[in-house]
Amino acid sequence: MVFGTILTGGQQVPTDSGSLATGTVTLGFNEEGALTYDLTVVGLDFGAFIGDGTPQTQDTADDVTGIDFGNAPMGEVGDLAFGVVGVDGDDDLIFTSNPDGSTTISGIWQESDLAGIPLSTFVPGLNSAVASTSESGTPQVTDLYLNISTVGDPQGAIRGQISSITPELSDILSEIDPLVLNSLVIQETTPI
Repeated sequence: MVFGTILTGGQQVPTDSGSLATGTVTLGFNEEGALTYDLTVVGLDFGAFIGDGTPQTQDTADDVTGIDFGNAPMGEVGDLAFGVVGVDGDDDLIFTSNPDGSTTISGIWQESDLAGIPLSTFVPGLNSAVASTSESGTPQVTDLYLNISTVGDPQGAIRGQISSITPELSDILSEIDPLVLNSLVIQETTPI
């Protein structure tokens, strides 16, 4: 069983950021009990974290300043749980600039990582969501969310609430073309 979500500006709290950027993330526990994640984003500039730091776009408002996991139910602002980039940073982080213009960020949140809220705090809720999804086949929303901040949206440009998902939905989520997803959001069409 894995976890995942789609990130959009419309999920930002307290109001829609207006960002047309989008992202998908899949997460899962590895054998050591750490949470691994693969995040793919279109429409934001990760140039500061890739290669020589050259911006990917001319607009500085879309320059990413932070990626973090937060702790709150959907629709609420929560406390910083783990800073992927920015505050503490993930030492396992890998940025990949993809040929289609998207950026993929992969990393591992371990219990030993410096975090505002330890990973172990979320394990019971994540395991409960997995059990419920296994029983019902329906994704279960958790209190963990992923937020990406930019120069233009310092509180967050895009956000996604992490849900437990079936392996089949995980396959679909990981195979969504990031450019198609982005164009659907721009057209205000529900992608899934």
